[in-house]
Amino acid sequence: MTRNEIDQLFVQNVQVLNTLSLASGSMVKALIQELENNGPCYIRLHNAVTGGHCVDFNVVEGSGGLVKDMAEALGLGLQAGTIEVPDA
Repeated sequence: MTRNEIDQLFVQNVQVLNTLSLASGSMVKALIQELENNGPCYIRLHNAVTGGHCVDFNVVEGSGGLVKDMAEALGLGLQAGTIEVPDA
């Protein structure tokens, strides 16, 4: 991905994050940042539960295994293309 594509993806993801609860959005944002720092790996968020703690995602570039590993390290649930922030 080009730097411009990465920046556009981040802006789109932040818009989706803003529909989640504050705590959940913060945790998923941390995941996005860790994926970029350790991958690079990029995900596209969609179908966030408004005010909730679940959001769907697709891997745009990188390893789905890294997404799983980073999500687990952050204490996030990951199942069938959905990220869940427990206890948020």
